[in-house]
Amino acid sequence: MKREQLKNNIVIVGELTEKKIVRSNVGKPNESISLTLTVKTGEYEEHTISFFSYKYNMNENRERLTSNTVSKLFLGYETVANEFKAYLTVNIVDKKEQPKIVGEEAELVEITGNLRMNRYVNKEGKLVELPQLNGRFCSRLKNTDSKFGASWDCHIFLREIMDKEDVTGEYTLIKGVVVDYTEEEYEFRIYNDKIKKVFNEKFSEKEAANFMGKIVNRVEVVEEQSDEEDEWGVLDVPVRKVTTHRRYFELVRGDSKPMDIEDEDHPLSIENIRKYRNNIKEKQNATMKKYEEAQSKASFSSVADDEEVPF
Repeated sequence: MKREQLKNNIVIVGELTEKKIVRSNVGKPNESISLTLTVKTGEYEEHTISFFSYKYNMNENRERLTSNTVSKLFLGYETVANEFKAYLTVNIVDKKEQPKIVGEEAELVEITGNLRMNRYVNKEGKLVELPQLNGRFCSRLKNTDSKFGASWDCHIFLREIMDKEDVTGEYTLIKGVVVDYTEEEYEFRIYNDKIKKVFNEKFSEKEAANFMGKIVNRVEVVEEQSDEEDEWGVLDVPVRKVTTHRRYFELVRGDSKPMDIEDEDHPLSIENIRKYRNNIKEKQNATMKKYEEAQSKASFSSVADDEEVPF
């Protein structure tokens, strides 16, 4: 199997409720467009998908190639930006926000893309890694009877498997490496007892297979009635609303057996996984280094400004 044959796919089907368009460097060689689409797939469930394209084909140094051909992705995203209907649309040109336009109807859409890792350093100086949904194509829903939902389909190297529990309940946590044009490690969960049993019978750590599941991102509000009592009986306490945000990738099915990854040239061989994990570590270090350099520069600038102020 070749690396380009490995799957890292997502499919989102639902109602386009919000559309944010950012056009940068308009009229320049590095002109680009960014879309952030919010799609509602259920009563309490919605997903945010990000799109980006330069107007012209660029080389690895983000320099425009000699060809004047406009990117097909850019043209497609322009169509979504200009023609697709959403309840809420926000247009931003070169970081100058325009008035928000509230629509009266929303388009039904199908989005395809892949999982992507967003890596940054928070205000406390800690590295944060959040999986995001990266869009590639967005089309109008041809069949309005299509079932709404969000799913993923990936080849996964099972690096670590463990049992966990939190406010969402007991689950099996899987840390797995997913590879396409880059490589990242994501977390997947299994809640269903039957699926847990089948998974544990068929797979173990350091194996790989094609798995599929649901992308969960919903808010659940549960009303809880207090049962506190005193000597007069049950207290008349107002109902308390408890909000739980469920956000994870749920594994629901997969191959019947592990892949054969014994060949060292296999893209998911143990040796290649070591390389991928080193690459991930390098990306983590690069993110921290960039943050530390920015902090150092800001600190130096602040000291210089203080020195120039007569006192």
